[in-house]
Amino acid sequence: MPVLPQFEGYTLEVVLTTANAAAQAWYGYEQGIIAGILVSERFLDTFPSVRNPVMQGTFTSIFSVNICTIARVLYIADQSSLEISSAAL
Repeated sequence: MPVLPQFEGYTLEVVLTTANAAAQAWYGYEQGIIAGILVSERFLDTFPSVRNPVMQGTFTSIFSVNICTIARVLYIADQSSLEISSAAL
């Protein structure tokens, strides 16, 4: 298993701030994309029930949860492949 660097003090603050800034930027980008989809006439013609605000909130939540789930699955798959390749050595 790879050894992660240990950050302390100011370096830790910079690393955490940078990671948080990237996460916030991605979240804002994702919300902008979802907002654009939800008001698109083509999307609304295909899914007319999404005109309801409750359905819009549900759609956005499901999309966000799915993104988190996919990221977690990919992380686990990556960790599993690292363990398999390390064991082969």
